[in-house]
Amino acid sequence: MRGRKRWKGILPWAAAGAVCVMAVSGAAQSKRTAETMQPTPALYKDVEAQINRSDYAGARKALLAILKRHPGEWRAMNLLGNLALLQDRPDEAADWYQRAVAVDPAQAEVYNNLGAVALRRGEPVRAFEWFTLAVKTDPKSVEGLVNLALLHQNNGRMKEAAELLDRALEVQPNDLEALHRRAALRRGLNDPAGAEADYRRMLEIDPAAHSARADLAFLYLEQHRLDEAEQAFRETLRAAPDLARACYGLGLTLKQKGAAAEAAPVLDRAVKLDPKNADYRVDLAFAVALAGGANAAERAEQELAAARKAAPKNMRAIFLSGVFYDDLGRPKEAIPYYEQAVAGGYRVNQARLYLAECHLKSGQRDKALALARQLKESVSVRDPLRPAVDALAARLEEK
Repeated sequence: MRGRKRWKGILPWAAAGAVCVMAVSGAAQSKRTAETMQPTPALYKDVEAQINRSDYAGARKALLAILKRHPGEWRAMNLLGNLALLQDRPDEAADWYQRAVAVDPAQAEVYNNLGAVALRRGEPVRAFEWFTLAVKTDPKSVEGLVNLALLHQNNGRMKEAAELLDRALEVQPNDLEALHRRAALRRGLNDPAGAEADYRRMLEIDPAAHSARADLAFLYLEQHRLDEAEQAFRETLRAAPDLARACYGLGLTLKQKGAAAEAAPVLDRAVKLDPKNADYRVDLAFAVALAGGANAAERAEQELAAARKAAPKNMRAIFLSGVFYDDLGRPKEAIPYYEQAVAGGYRVNQARLYLAECHLKSGQRDKALALARQLKESVSVRDPLRPAVDALAARLEEK
């Protein structure tokens, strides 16, 4: 159900860029290349016009009229399902899709849409069955191959996911979604060269693929290719100045280059574009603190508080709040945040180490010693934290 050209107005979801990390959602899964769809029949012209101007009630009325005249028209049933899903009525959508496959069981597109409904309902096993049936019905269904790949990836079956994406790209070498998904998969598999090749291929196909350029910039940032990252982020923002991710990436890059004062307003822009993103606020807080100036610590503290309020379970925001107070020489205020990080399973050994040090600074030697002994048992001799653990334990044992 991708229809970029002919049915672009009907899609009940928007294609989303990957990040690294990827949750499978029905909204991002069920898409179909226009090249694999049948030509739009003349009787759908009015429907297409209504869809493109968001007149969904009118489109539904027109599709029902088509079915009255042509009771076996599976495309009308499929589109009625799409309209129902667009309006968040998955049960109605499933009913229309089931009716469509009953009329013509050879349509992979409809099985993919049934898979999307299953994902919307939180039924990944059923979705897997529908997507598998789509590929069995049409082995060249790019949509089905990509959807199956995403489910495999979400369950840690990376090899299977890679093979499916390769098959999709054999069928449609210029498919932007398959390229984007494979690039993200390759990043996760520590294949930066392969990911870079996929992002570059996307930009050759569509120079306006701003999300791909931003992801390429993040790839450079991960590799500490800071000049290339900065250039790619700036190119992205020239073309798409309101892309919050690109603002955030540029701010991180400038911060890593030691230009905190320049990074702070860029990160502030990212926060304004996406005020609910806790990570943006956390990095803005540290950029502000590093830049210094009047009331820098107070403003950084406010941003961290706003980050925790925006996402109370964001362990990164909690852990780094501890780091912030610790760095300011306020260990008693840092302690509860490190404790929350440990309880939340975030950087557990590092949080325990910092927590032990804060207890020691606060005069709670017994608590510090107990944590140090726990760390000596849990931290491997190969762990980069081990020297700091041994040093802390030695200091505590000799007193």
